[in-house]
Amino acid sequence: MNVQGMSGVRRRRGLLGVLLGTTLLLVSACRGDSGDDGDEGKGGDNKASRAVVSIAPRDGAVDVGTSGVLKVTADKGKLSSVKVADSKGNVVAGKIADNGASWRPTGHLGASTKSTVDAVAKDGEGRESAKHASFTTLVPKDTFVGHFTPENGDTVGVGMPVSLNFSRAITNRAAVERAVSVTAQPSVPVEGHWFGNQRFDFRPEKYWAAGTKVTPNLRLDGVEGTRGV
Repeated sequence: MNVQGMSGVRRRRGLLGVLLGTTLLLVSACRGDSGDDGDEGKGGDNKASRAVVSIAPRDGAVDVGTSGVLKVTADKGKLSSVKVADSKGNVVAGKIADNGASWRPTGHLGASTKSTVDAVAKDGEGRESAKHASFTTLVPKDTFVGHFTPENGDTVGVGMPVSLNFSRAITNRAAVERAVSVTAQPSVPVEGHWFGNQRFDFRPEKYWAAGTKVTPNLRLDGVEGTRGV
């Protein structure tokens, strides 16, 4: 009985092996037919993108300067998206160059801030290449403070300027000017004027119209007002 049973098992296993072999051959043949219909033309989709994304500063960098350091570039491809955000989710505004080869922030970065960079580039075949990095900006050793008048919510006369008074002499005026704006509603052109190197005033060409709402926007965190400050 044992011999006959084993023989029966062998025959069944042999038959099963033939059936499985036949099934595998059929599946293989079906795949071959499908490839002839279209997969061959899509073969490039399975290849790695030729585009190479580079991020400066390097991943994990610390004590990064708040201006002139951050840059994303693409080689053998074009950048399709770049997102830079700090740990609180605030997005850093920036612009991809017209040729798609680089991205730079349109303003400065905040000090003592950790940010992440996620960039994607596409090669000539449309294949994507992505890169992620993070870095932390420097902790300033010396700082300046800007006090402004009038106070938030004040009602003032039509001749009152928005005045910023800095605790330190400002030598890098252009950086401060880019970080400060004053808008009015109803809208009117507002110009900034320096009085010495520590006072920066904003006012319209003439007086404010009665009832005008004036809003200063100060983005001075991370601005280097003078060398090392």
